[in-house]
Amino acid sequence: MDLVFDASPEDLKVFIQEAEELIQQLDGNILRLEKEGHDPELVQEIFRAAHTLKGSSGMLGHERMAELTHAVETLFDKLRKNEMVITTELVDLLLNCVDALKALKDECVTLKASDVEVGVLCQKIQAFSNGTSQGHEVKENPLALSLDQDEMHTINRAEIAGQQAFLVSVSVASDCPMPSVRLYQVVEELQSLGKIIKSNPDIKTIESGDCGFSAEVVFVSSEDQTRIESVIKAISELSACTIRPYQMGTMQEKDSDAETSDEAVVDERVADLGPAARGKSPQEIKQMKSSAVKTVRVDVERLDHLMNLVGELVIGKTRLLQIGAELADNGRYDEISGTLNEVTAQIGQITNELQEEVMRARMLPIEQVFNKFPRLVRDLARNTGKEINFVIKGQETEIDRSVLEEISDPLIHILRNAIDHGIELPNERKKAGKPAQGNIYLCARNEENYIVVEVIDDGRGMDPQKLRQKAIRRGFITPEAAEKMSDRDAFELIFLSGFSTAECVSEISGRGVGMDVVRNNIKKINGSVEIESEPGKGTKFIIKLPLTLVIVDALIVVLNGKLYAIPLGVVKEVLRLNPGDIKMVDKLETVVLRGNILPLLRLSELFDQAQVADRSQDDDLHVVVVGYGENRVGLIVNRLVSKMEIMIKSLGDYLGDVEGISGATILGDGKVALVIDPVSLIVKVDTQRALSNQASKPERIRTLKTA
Repeated sequence: MDLVFDASPEDLKVFIQEAEELIQQLDGNILRLEKEGHDPELVQEIFRAAHTLKGSSGMLGHERMAELTHAVETLFDKLRKNEMVITTELVDLLLNCVDALKALKDECVTLKASDVEVGVLCQKIQAFSNGTSQGHEVKENPLALSLDQDEMHTINRAEIAGQQAFLVSVSVASDCPMPSVRLYQVVEELQSLGKIIKSNPDIKTIESGDCGFSAEVVFVSSEDQTRIESVIKAISELSACTIRPYQMGTMQEKDSDAETSDEAVVDERVADLGPAARGKSPQEIKQMKSSAVKTVRVDVERLDHLMNLVGELVIGKTRLLQIGAELADNGRYDEISGTLNEVTAQIGQITNELQEEVMRARMLPIEQVFNKFPRLVRDLARNTGKEINFVIKGQETEIDRSVLEEISDPLIHILRNAIDHGIELPNERKKAGKPAQGNIYLCARNEENYIVVEVIDDGRGMDPQKLRQKAIRRGFITPEAAEKMSDRDAFELIFLSGFSTAECVSEISGRGVGMDVVRNNIKKINGSVEIESEPGKGTKFIIKLPLTLVIVDALIVVLNGKLYAIPLGVVKEVLRLNPGDIKMVDKLETVVLRGNILPLLRLSELFDQAQVADRSQDDDLHVVVVGYGENRVGLIVNRLVSKMEIMIKSLGDYLGDVEGISGATILGDGKVALVIDPVSLIVKVDTQRALSNQASKPERIRTLKTA
């Protein structure tokens, strides 16, 4: 069925963006609620997100989403008032509601009705609310006082200012001759500690002496609960005294939504600042609101276009620098050429600043990807019967949007691998002397010009000898090649297409596809992945990702008259060798560099099948040493040209994926240079060394002609 919403295409687009953020927030906070237990602030955040989504979907005319979010909101209202407790079954239901909200949000994109049964979910929520659902527990409402809207907003403002609301219940001993005096004494003490919002009986009744032996008071204070208890309990002739935080409910909320005052709207907007606003002064909160207003949403296509324009500026700046250098080389340095150099320097400075700002605008916290995984881990853990503690660190680390979009799938496969193959079942872990609950850590950090992402588990680990044996049985390697393999090389076997350590195929793994996808996807963005593992201890995947894929510093080299660019981020050093320095090891050319064997690759042979260099004529060799982690390879080139900034253009749409090439770039003089992918070449050398008995020389790559 086709859907029609009461909104313009622009408003619909804004709603979809906001809904995605709110639904992601609901998903993550519900998982936190299960892990951390009842946290009033967390419950309030979830309630506010559901309330906001209900309002915006209602204005849009998305009735089914508004109905479902209202039911979720009502459920969290009971949690806010301590009328319910968190259970696994309740979390399961809430996560099902989040999945339904995602499908309902997608209706705004497709304009087609989904098969989400909102009524069924609302009935299940109602069952939990009424206490009729299995696993649900209802508490008696501890509050006898009810507050009106103004009193609730007063508490809200006080909490934003860093104070806390308390409910104080006191009873005077039955043999006290003047109970009203003791109750009035309680009121005076509370007024000295904070501000009374409401009392039952009211203060005038207590002052007149026309009251009974008990009273309840709601008041706000900056004092802690222990301090308040010590003051009140010091009053004599009290038979009972209970002080607890006041959980504010929503009085006749459905009706009050339409009657909210302008002041309440302002308070709600301040509350939307979240926990960061707690304890802030009014002036600080005002500044926070001002800064929030200064942010705008920008379509990613506009950012990409802006990045392309900056890339053209970088090319133009490089051309101007080349013209200035050519004039100086030709001895034509005069007033005009001097002015040209000054203008070039000024444009270069502006271009660099503009480039830096655009790059910052494209940088996003990696938590946008990480936040998807707690739900994945929880669901897989429940499906496999395993207990897993999932910890995320470094989610504030920023990375370019283009890189961020490519790492989600590899991380999903690695996490699934860690859950299915790594973490053992609880009884298996206990037999091994481990806690029943396994640990998986997802960490990110900056390291030089890379972002390092690590996935660590404390599971069963990998046995390199078993990997070798399985690879031999399945025909991936020969016994001779297996004998020459190091443990690190054996771990790399899991990245071979069709190779799997699983004994049988399951819904999660076993087909030998996932880890192959990991290696290939990470290679596409010039990243690398390494494995460290110890049997019985656990496994660590170390992923290195470039900060950006667009504009990078590169070393320009010449191979048989053609220009190539090597990203400087992976260049470790540049050498000059004599032909006699080269030795053959495992059918590969190598050289001894500071006591270590460095494999060599002749790029003239790899990239130009028609023009193979005559090695006997080599009087002097230029070697560019590239590497990541502990891996190093020397690339033999004809000549070094210069270092310059380049903008990498993908060749995927034109030529497909080409081994050893990550893209192309246009130089300042208009020439095209292919960009070398050092990571894939390093992987190639590692593979050749592991399978040296199957190849006698480097595989040639098909020739690419440059303009």
